[in-house]
Amino acid sequence: TRCKSMSVDAWDKYVSKVQGSIVWFPKHRPAAIRLDQLDREDSSYPVIVHFGIRPAVLSIQYNQEYRQAYKSYLKVFFLLKNRTPTDEDKANLRDKEQRLKQIVAKHAEQLKREIVVEISSEYAYRTGFKSDIIQHSLLLSSLHDHLRFHQSLTELENQLVGYRFQNRWLMQLALTHPSGNYVLHNNLGPNPDHVKNTLANCRIRNTVYGDRKQLFRPITKRGVSTLFKIMAKKAKTCEHISEITNYERLEFLGDALLEFLVSIHLFFLFPQFDEGRLSTFRVGLIQNHFFTSLARNLCLQHFIIYNHGPDLCSHSALNHALANSFEALMGAIYLDGGLAIIDKILSKILFHQDKPLSDIWDSLTQYPLKIQYPISDRHLIEQVPLLQKLTKFEEEIGVEFQHIRMLAQAFCTRPIPQNDLTIEDNERLEFLGDTVLNFVVSDYLYRHFPEHHEGHLSLLRSCTVSNPTQAVIYDELGMQVYVDYVREQLRITTPKIIEKSLKAKADVFEAFIAALFIDQGLESIYAFCRATIFPRLQDFITTQHWNDPKSNLQHCCLALRDPNDRNPPLPEYRVLKSIGSSNNVQYKVGVFFRKQRLSIGSGRSIHDAEMAAAKNALEQHAQMFPLLHYQKSVLASSNHLHHSKRKISITSTMNSNENNRQQPFSLRNIKTRSEVSAMIITSAKVKR
Repeated sequence: TRCKSMSVDAWDKYVSKVQGSIVWFPKHRPAAIRLDQLDREDSSYPVIVHFGIRPAVLSIQYNQEYRQAYKSYLKVFFLLKNRTPTDEDKANLRDKEQRLKQIVAKHAEQLKREIVVEISSEYAYRTGFKSDIIQHSLLLSSLHDHLRFHQSLTELENQLVGYRFQNRWLMQLALTHPSGNYVLHNNLGPNPDHVKNTLANCRIRNTVYGDRKQLFRPITKRGVSTLFKIMAKKAKTCEHISEITNYERLEFLGDALLEFLVSIHLFFLFPQFDEGRLSTFRVGLIQNHFFTSLARNLCLQHFIIYNHGPDLCSHSALNHALANSFEALMGAIYLDGGLAIIDKILSKILFHQDKPLSDIWDSLTQYPLKIQYPISDRHLIEQVPLLQKLTKFEEEIGVEFQHIRMLAQAFCTRPIPQNDLTIEDNERLEFLGDTVLNFVVSDYLYRHFPEHHEGHLSLLRSCTVSNPTQAVIYDELGMQVYVDYVREQLRITTPKIIEKSLKAKADVFEAFIAALFIDQGLESIYAFCRATIFPRLQDFITTQHWNDPKSNLQHCCLALRDPNDRNPPLPEYRVLKSIGSSNNVQYKVGVFFRKQRLSIGSGRSIHDAEMAAAKNALEQHAQMFPLLHYQKSVLASSNHLHHSKRKISITSTMNSNENNRQQPFSLRNIKTRSEVSAMIITSAKVKR
C-alpha cells in the first residue's frame, strides 16, 4: 500500500537506492539474488526483476549437436582462409553456417544464456549489501590459498641453501604447470559450483575493467595462424614482463642456463678430456631423468601447481613436469639473483650430502694458457709473427685480448702439430663456445620477446645460432684470412675444402666466442652479440628465416587438404641421384606432392638437398600455395603496427628502411662501431 501511494519521483528515488543491492529469500534456492529493477504492479507487493545468465553448461555452447556443427564449420572456415575457395567450397561453408543458425533457432528459448526473472518481493529481505561486497568476499578463498601457497614456499627456499627470493612472482611462475593457470585463476574453494552460482546471481551486472579485447584475449600457442602472428612480432627495445603465466618460458631459459653452467665446470675440471668425452659427461648431467631426481630431492612434487586431471596421472608425465619445473626454478633464481648465486645453489643441489665433491666441483683450475702467464702474454707479440698478425684482427673488431694466444688457439683447426704457442687445437673451445653462445642468445630472447612461447623462442634461437648464421659472421669479420695464416705458420694439414665448409666456419666462430669468454668474461660476449648477432633478429623475422623451407612447404600442403580427409597428403622427398666420391658426394633430391614432382634440389647431404628442393618448390609454385600470401600479409600488418608505435618522423623511417635495403648488415657498416669497440674493451677492463 505504501509503494502504491508513492509519487513517481519518490518511487524512482527509492528504486535507484535499492537497485544493484542483494535481496534474501529464506528457504528458497537460490537464496539471494541481485535486484536489477523494481516494478509496481496491481498486486500489493512490488515485483523484483533480475537479469540473470544461465550457466555455461546449460547454454547453447554446450549442446552436443551445436558443438559438432560448430566444429565442422570452423574446420572448413580455417581451411578456406589459407587457400583460394572454389564455388563448391563457398557453398559448403554456407550450408554449414545455415545449419548452425537452424540449431540456434531450434534451441533458442531453452538454451539462451540471458534470462529475465520476475519474482514477488513478498518473502524478500533487504540485506543492505551491494554486489561489490559479494564479489570481493567470494575471493577470500582464493586469497587464502594464495597466502598458504606463498607461506609454504619458505620451506622450499630453505631447501635452496637458504636463498630468499626478492621477486616471489618468479618462484610462483617456475612452479606453475601449463594446466595450473586454471588452478591459479579459478580456485574458488571446496565448493566451486556454489561460488559460481552465487557469482552469477549476485555479482556486478555489467563489470567494466577496461578493454575487454585486451583482458579476455586468449593466449594461444597452437595453429599455423597463431605461429605466424607471434613470430612476426619484433623484439622489444628493453626488457618486458611476459603475460604467459606458466613455467614454459622459464624452462627455455633454465635449460640453456644449466647446460652453460655444467659445461663450464666440466671444461675447467677436466682439461685433459676432448670434446667427445666432455659432451658425454654433460649429457648425463643435463638429461630429464637426472633433473627429475634433483626435483624430488627438493620435494618439488609438493609445490608444483597443476590441474589434477588425467594429463599428469602417469608416472612418466609427472616426472617430465618435475624436470621442467626444476629447469624453470633454476632460471628463476638466475633472473632473481644472478649467475654467481645460481652457480652456488646448483653446486649444493648436486652434492648436498658430499661436501668434498662439492668443493672439487667449485674449485675450477685456470686455463692452461693462463697458467703459464697469469696476467698477460702480450709481451710475446714482439717475438712471434703469428701474434703480430692477430693484432690486426683485434684492431678490426675492437677487442684487445689479455692472453692473445687464446685467439691464436681459437684459429687452430684440427689436426695440429705439437707446438708451444697454442699447445692444443680449438676442439675443446668449440665445446665451450657453443654453450656460451646458446645461453647468451637464450637470455636475450627471453627478456626481449615476452609474447613468444617456448617453441617460438626455440625457433628464433635455432636460426640465430645456426651454422649458416655463424658462417656469415665469420666471413664478415674476415676470420678466414687469419685461419689460413695460422694454418700456414703451424703447418696444419686440414684440407681446404673442409676448412671452408659452413660447419668448419661455425666451429672456428664458436671457438672464438669461448676464447673471448675465458679471456674477458660474459659481459664481453653480450657486447659482442649486441654488435654482431642480435641486430640480425629483425631480418630473420622479416624474411621468416626461422621457418625452414621443408616446414613451410608442409604447412602450405596441409592448407590445401580436404576437410573430410583424415590422412591429408604430405610432400614426399626422393633421392634421384648421387654423384661424386664418398668424401665429396653430391645428392639430387626431388620433392613430390599428390604424385606430381614440384622441384629438384642438390646438396652435399640428403638433408641439404631436401631443403634446396623445398625452397625451389615454394619459389616455382608460389601461386599454388595461398598460405604464402597469408604469411606476407601477417608480416606486412606486423610491420605497419611496429612502425606506427615508433615515435619518429615518417621521413626518417623511410630513410632508415632505404639504407637497410641498400646495404646488408655487416659489422664494418655499423656507424657506431667505435662505440661498440669501446663497450667491449671497457667491459673487459671492469671484469679484470
